[in-house]
This record gives sequence, structure tokens and C-alpha cells, in this order.
Amino acid sequence: GFIDQHTHGAAGNDVMDGTTDALETMATALAMEGTTAFLSTTAMQSPKDIEKSLCAVKEYMEAAHQTGAEIIGVHLEGPFISCAYSGALLAEYLEAPSIEAFKRYEKASGNNIKLVTMAVEEDGADALVEYLVSKDIVVSIGHTNSNYKDVEKAVKAGATCVTHTFNAQKPIHHREVGTAGSALLFDELYCEAICDGIHLSPPASEVLWKNRDAHKMVLVTDSLRAKVMPDGEYIEAGNQKVIVKNGAGRLEDGTLAGSTAKMNEAVSNVMEFVGVDLAAAVKLASENPAKNLGVFD
Repeated sequence: GFIDQHTHGAAGNDVMDGTTDALETMATALAMEGTTAFLSTTAMQSPKDIEKSLCAVKEYMEAAHQTGAEIIGVHLEGPFISCAYSGALLAEYLEAPSIEAFKRYEKASGNNIKLVTMAVEEDGADALVEYLVSKDIVVSIGHTNSNYKDVEKAVKAGATCVTHTFNAQKPIHHREVGTAGSALLFDELYCEAICDGIHLSPPASEVLWKNRDAHKMVLVTDSLRAKVMPDGEYIEAGNQKVIVKNGAGRLEDGTLAGSTAKMNEAVSNVMEFVGVDLAAAVKLASENPAKNLGVFD
């Protein structure tokens, strides 16, 4: 089965709804695309709202549901990110990287946070990276203005992942390769990819494949509540309006806001974009995320 380490919602429901019913609806919808396990991924809202969503995940996991895809933990996307690359996440809820702040979320989740997206260049990031690594929590570099030296330091401290590579991060420049260029250089890094043909063009997907190949590229959907729903307007975390047209979700200012991608479609797209066979494409959605999250056994 596929493992989606980065999904916010599906079938009209979202992790930030903060209810077990929303999670059950998501789990059922994700199973229909071949996903058998996933990380419930948060978004930028108030600490109170994030904690509410984490408590719901804790309750859902403790109930040990037998149907639908299994929730194997939480992906905390923010609030420890860069204002410069907040993307569709609400910058007003940014928090400086802090062990104390993280511990509040850790407690609310029942110690079920498995992956944290963060900007490793921010003040306080070094200490938080060290803490997360000591707890076997995956540090994923994302929504970040980090340069090569920042990424290098984070990797040496134990960071092992990059969130939706090329999206919401400092791009490649020939005098400073930025976050995106660094993602291609460090063999320690698993690189998420939203292969919907919108977030990454087919050539960009091929660039990532040629640098990360079958071992370190990880397919994710970054899907919203609009997945498997018709085009139209949807209200997302923080009362943001997302307009979905031809399957692409955007804020009113045109900013890309997650996706409506299904994992089975992402696998098919990789086969087409990169020219690999089914076995290789499936590995990007199963074995690689399993190894990244420490659940390959």
C-alpha cells in the first residue's frame, strides 16, 4: 500500500477540522486511491486550533480503527516556518522555533508527531532540530529561506527530509544554490514531490528523479479537503478561500494551495513524466516513505 506522509484533507474534510469524524472520512477516501497509511498533516492556525486537531488525531489513533487507511502519526507543517516562504500557510500564526512550544504540540498529540516541517535558518532552529532528532522525529526542511550553509548544518544535525521540493523554498541560483539546490546535493535527504503536473512540471520531476532517483524521492499529495470533490470554492484552515479549477487549488491571489492529487495518479504521473516502470514508481510511494518515517519494518 501507499504511504502519504503529507496530506491535509480529502472528501470535504480536513485534519484542522479537529474531529475524529473528519479523520475517518479522510481515511476512507485515501484508502480508495491505494493509500493504506498516512500522516495527518496540520496547517497554520492558532496554537489552540492546532492542539485541538492533534487531540483529535490522538483520540482517533487510540481507537484503533480497522477500516480505511491507518493514521500512523502527525506531520506538523508549521508553525516554525519562514515568513518569506509561507506559501498558502497563514503567516500571522508563525512561531519562532522553540522546544518549549513544540512540547505543547507533542503533548497534545499523545507523542504521535512523526515529522516536522520547519525553516532551519530561523533563530532557535538549531536547538529544535537537535531535540527532534533525539526523539526520532523526522526533521523536514520546508517553507524556508535556507541557503546551502543552513541546509548543510541541519543535515549534519540530523535533518533527513525536504518538504514538497521546489515549492515554498529558496530556489536555485548559480551563486547560491538555496534550499532547492541543496536538496539535490545531500544524499542524506529524502525529497517530497507533488507530482500532479501543477506543483512540479514534468521536467522538474525529472530533475528531481535524476538527483534523488529510486532511493530518496518520496511521492506525496499535499491534498486538501477538495480532493475527490468537484471544482468550486472551499474554505480551508484559517477561513481561507481556496478556488479549485481543473483540479488546481489556489488562493484568491493565485497562490497555489495544496492539491487535489490522488496517490495512484501521482504514481502514474511519475511513470509518464520520468519514464520509469510501475515497480520503480510504486517504490516512491511505499518503500521510500516507509524508510523515511522509520516504519519499513
